Amino acid sequence: MRCAYAEQVKGEIEMSEGTQEMPRCGDCALRKRAEAKPKSLLGRFWHWHITWCPGWKAYQEYLSRQGT
Repeated sequence: MRCAYAEQVKGEIEMSEGTQEMPRCGDCALRKRAEAKPKSLLGRFWHWHITWCPGWKAYQEYLSRQGT
């Protein structure tokens, strides 16, 4: 199973300040289900996944730049 956004990222993302494109992690159905039940197998998989996913790291950077 691959994160669609991580495929697009392929390393670190450098978003220009004028870019308003939001990474897809914000509306990811897998993330929402995993966060709803963090102790489930899917929740544990999600926690493991975000420790190395370049898409998740880019999403976190995006949020910090937005001041969220």
